[in-house]
Amino acid sequence: MGVTRRWAVWGLILTLVLAGCGRSSDPVEAEIYAMGTLVQISIYGMAPDRAVGAIDHSEVWLQRFGRDAWAFGDGELAQLNTALARGTCAVVSDDLAQVIEQARALRVASGGDFDPAVGALVALWGFDRAPRDPARPFPEAPAIAALLPLPSMDAVHVSADGTVCGPRGLFIDLGGIGKGYAVDRLIDELSRQGVATALVNAGGNLKTLGQLPQRGWRIGIRDPYRNGVMGTLSLEAGEAVSTSGDYERMFEYAGRRYHHLLDPRTGYPVRGLHAVTVVDADAARADGASTALFVAGADGWRRVAARMGITRVLVVREDGAVEMTAAMAERVSLAPGWAVASIVGE
Repeated sequence: MGVTRRWAVWGLILTLVLAGCGRSSDPVEAEIYAMGTLVQISIYGMAPDRAVGAIDHSEVWLQRFGRDAWAFGDGELAQLNTALARGTCAVVSDDLAQVIEQARALRVASGGDFDPAVGALVALWGFDRAPRDPARPFPEAPAIAALLPLPSMDAVHVSADGTVCGPRGLFIDLGGIGKGYAVDRLIDELSRQGVATALVNAGGNLKTLGQLPQRGWRIGIRDPYRNGVMGTLSLEAGEAVSTSGDYERMFEYAGRRYHHLLDPRTGYPVRGLHAVTVVDADAARADGASTALFVAGADGWRRVAARMGITRVLVVREDGAVEMTAAMAERVSLAPGWAVASIVGE
């Protein structure tokens, strides 16, 4: 996978951060192509040469992790899946062991709505490549049904030495947590490099380090119907936000949209919601939770959020209605034309 980097010392793009009035020092920014998306790193209040050095250091880790966490390439996770298909275990790096263990724990916490052991289904639907090959045939119902009995993440065992074991047929895809984990690690690495204030955004998984003086962080919430934002969201220092939506990786067949967020129980893309946005202190947890709540659907997201202990949630239903928790409503300002249909927990 190639690497693309763009540098700038200027204000952030509107859809990423809305800075408000007044300016602190302009950030040093870089866009790095990794993990199938543009990873944006913005560092504030640091001399440009030091900021560039911190980003260079972080990029080495990011590129390695991006390769190793991709289920359909030739890195560590792909090799692990090959071993599991043979019925054998494999020793993996600390990072991969940690994210697999987090994924297993989130599967338990969500009651199964988040389950990364859907790699075979992801491949069947053609989402093992981005963009999806338009020549891929639409999956037939018997082929989908044949994959439903495959093992879940509950069957994964990670030993202290990094040995990962599981039953034959287990196929792990970390697409629903990997970018969130990477954002957490990048923030930690920037902090170790002496960065006090920064923002990292990897394809809708975003986390802050420190706080912008005087104005704080205000993040644009993407409009699921068109380019632009549907509102803004205030974040505190060290908070993360993740959005899962049906508008990123998708295709149309027979006049109907099919996206990459699959229900592990049915094998089909989930219906009922257009987007779910979650705020949490941990980017990996926010990433997995936004996926779980999307899979839970319009009638189940409240139950799963309560089960997982997620208090700040905004959802856009298929009919365009906006629902959010009371804790999220304290942070959100919707753009003209948008209104809240219901606030949960008032």
